[in-house]
Amino acid sequence: HADLMIADINGILRGKRGPAKGLLKLGEQGVALPLSVFGLDVWGREVEATGLHIDSGDRDGFCRLAGGRAAIMPWAGRPAMQALMTMETGDGQPFEADPRQILTRLAEAMRARRRP
Repeated sequence: HADLMIADINGILRGKRGPAKGLLKLGEQGVALPLSVFGLDVWGREVEATGLHIDSGDRDGFCRLAGGRAAIMPWAGRPAMQALMTMETGDGQPFEADPRQILTRLAEAMRARRRP
């Protein structure tokens, strides 16, 4: 099996477990997860102020492999892998509430400030 995981804004891993062939989807169309995964508090309750839940129709984002590789889980009792993901919107743009995307934007802004 494969654990497909994405860290929410609180650092809590969310995602899906399924057949290892699900890893192939990460490189193709992406794995669908609701955008609202980034609108939960540490207890998993919806934070309405985010606007990412029922009022918005709880649209899906598409997760892709972060870091370019998956890892084998040698501690698992049977063959298994895990992959960290990052989220894009339906039109392929980085999703603004994904902590990995936020960090990427901040790092790019810092690099731009250091250029002469």
